Amino acid sequence: GLLRGLFGTTATTHADNATVTEALGGWGMPATTNIAGALLRHWSHDNFGEDLVSNPRAGSIYYWDKTGGLNTRAVALTSLAGANLAPTRGLQVLVSDVDRHAIVLGADPISGGSRSGTIDPLLIAFSDQENIAEWEPKATNTAGSLRCSAGSEIIGGLRARQETLIWTDVALYSLQFVGPPLTFGLN
Repeated sequence: GLLRGLFGTTATTHADNATVTEALGGWGMPATTNIAGALLRHWSHDNFGEDLVSNPRAGSIYYWDKTGGLNTRAVALTSLAGANLAPTRGLQVLVSDVDRHAIVLGADPISGGSRSGTIDPLLIAFSDQENIAEWEPKATNTAGSLRCSAGSEIIGGLRARQETLIWTDVALYSLQFVGPPLTFGLN
């Protein structure tokens, strides 16, 4: 018998002359097999003051609170105290410049008083100003959403000087803070 562990895996006993195949390499090692459909996870991160908001493309949105210290993990945005209709998934997350709205590009839309869980690849959702937990559009806040009219998917966004640039697969948009009641203008 042979006892073997590789790249931090649990050592397992194998019979003499047994064929042992390594399917994937360890951290920092190339894969030895091609996994069909596997994609690189692309994360977006942005500061919300001293805190951090992040998400993997087409995945859940997370929030890390600095006051918890470096040994605390980020939690789902939807699990924050007072979270109201926060997006459950998105393509990219960022924070607007001066006015501090959390923005989710390619968010899941509000449907029947809850989030659908299915990404709308052209929807831009934004939180209430200075309140990352409040996403329900109300007359008393600045939360809301806009939809890009050209293209089939938002490719990415970049915060620039007094605007956020948003690329779809066929167009470039400028998202600018215009204040209540419309909050943002999309050109």
